[in-house]
Amino acid sequence: MARTKPRPKVTGKAGRGGPDGKTVTGGKPAQKALASKARRQVAGKSTRKAPVAVKKKRKFKAGTVALREIKRYQRGFELLLRKLPFSRVVREFAQVHKADIRFQRSAIEALQEATEAFLSPPVGKSTSQISELTGVHPRTVDRIYSRAIAAGSEPNVLPLKIFPQHVQDAPKPGRPAKQAEEVKEQMFQQVRRDRYGREKSCADLAGGLSLQGVEISASTVWRVLRAAGYRNTKPTRKPGLTQEMRSARLKWALEHKDWTLEDWKNVIWTDETSVVINHRRGGYRVWRRADERVVKSCIRERWKGYSEFMFWGCFSYDKKGPCHVYQPETKAEKEDAARRIEQLNAELEPLQREEWELLESMRRIGLRNKRGRKPQWRWTEKTGKLMRTSGGGIDWWRRQTCVLIPKLIPFAKECL
Repeated sequence: MARTKPRPKVTGKAGRGGPDGKTVTGGKPAQKALASKARRQVAGKSTRKAPVAVKKKRKFKAGTVALREIKRYQRGFELLLRKLPFSRVVREFAQVHKADIRFQRSAIEALQEATEAFLSPPVGKSTSQISELTGVHPRTVDRIYSRAIAAGSEPNVLPLKIFPQHVQDAPKPGRPAKQAEEVKEQMFQQVRRDRYGREKSCADLAGGLSLQGVEISASTVWRVLRAAGYRNTKPTRKPGLTQEMRSARLKWALEHKDWTLEDWKNVIWTDETSVVINHRRGGYRVWRRADERVVKSCIRERWKGYSEFMFWGCFSYDKKGPCHVYQPETKAEKEDAARRIEQLNAELEPLQREEWELLESMRRIGLRNKRGRKPQWRWTEKTGKLMRTSGGGIDWWRRQTCVLIPKLIPFAKECL
């Protein structure tokens, strides 16, 4: 019987296929042949690079890409108006009513969303169309429009007028306050009680409230005080005055209350102050509002005392006068001052005694027949004797010899 299929040709190379597509191994086992083929394929991949296929750019029909972008924009939540121009317009309109008004970024965005939703109904669009254009839920659109109408808006009246109250959000109180108003009032009373309450820290105030049965932290005290307008600032400095000083100043002010500007132009103002070299005067802060600057508990007196040197200056209405720095007085200067004062007293004593005797004789005319010791002349400070006190500071002698005669009087003549 003749063969109907040809015998496959056997070669010495493995992996060659016969006429029927079968692989002929040439006598080798099948597993070894497959392993050899796999090794050859791996070796071929490592040496040859496959060609990179260039993807063709797809061509769309005219308007397809634009239509897709429009639909994506309608489904999104992006705003139709540009943010920067809208923000500029809002700020310009707001500054007409209040110059120092400021807006948060979230407030501008909320105002822009509400404005877009509110502007659409007057042009004849339905709620669904407005929702597609703005990305705002239809119920939100209706709610914004109804709230604007309730606030007094008239969309059918031209020209259309939109005010902030038409599109502003409802108040958001947030989480209820942890502290009641009674607790806040107790805190404010502790601060306003006296000068020591003004200087207390937040921790001290919290400790004082805890003694009253109110549990509160220092951070909460700080937030409550800040919300009420209190700031931890430096105390107001004013010179310390006794009651006699206050009375004298009030009397002087009442005597000169009717002076005109021309009268004040003839006045030379002088003052001296103590200066401490290389000394840092420590500061502390008090809790107060802006309108409590001159409240007594917020004021700290500044007393003039010991200093390294004293500074004196003067000025008039339209001129700046000379100044002087008092240097520490040396021993030789003190001895010279004592000698000159003694000479002046020797010249003044006869004049003062003559005047005293005249006044005393006139006073005792009606007392001739009455008993009593006859007054005796004594040359003391009460009767006109010049004396220097041992207290600190600048006394009359240094003020006269260093400032009055050499500087102040010539400046006064210059101002005439």
